Amino acid sequence: MADPVASEVDLAAAPRLLHEVEAELSRFRPDSDVSMLNNSPGCWVPIGTHLRPVMLAAARATRVTAGSFDVISGPAVEDPPLRLRLRQHSGRWEANLAPGQRIDLGGIAKGYTADLIRDQFRAAGVLVTIG
Repeated sequence: MADPVASEVDLAAAPRLLHEVEAELSRFRPDSDVSMLNNSPGCWVPIGTHLRPVMLAAARATRVTAGSFDVISGPAVEDPPLRLRLRQHSGRWEANLAPGQRIDLGGIAKGYTADLIRDQFRAAGVLVTIG
């Protein structure tokens, strides 16, 4: 017998969410938030809903690992916390990446996306893996 909760879940939402996050966080897409930041050093760039929580999680991981894990690369700067700044401006979030720095969210973005999809379908007992 089919699980009644699973049958009510919009399974098409998972790929849509995956593509939405990828559109914002991929370093391979020239129109993504990550690419826009990497290509606009020192400028404030409007960001979508996903970059801020991923960058906050990445910053925690950088602190916990004493810098062994870091999604921002580039030459050393005097004040590492200022390599990436976030602010809310006119009701939207913006980010500013210091000149010479680059972001590559790679695996942490995949984990974030898998968690979002898992949380959306938790009642349906869905297991999420993103290769």
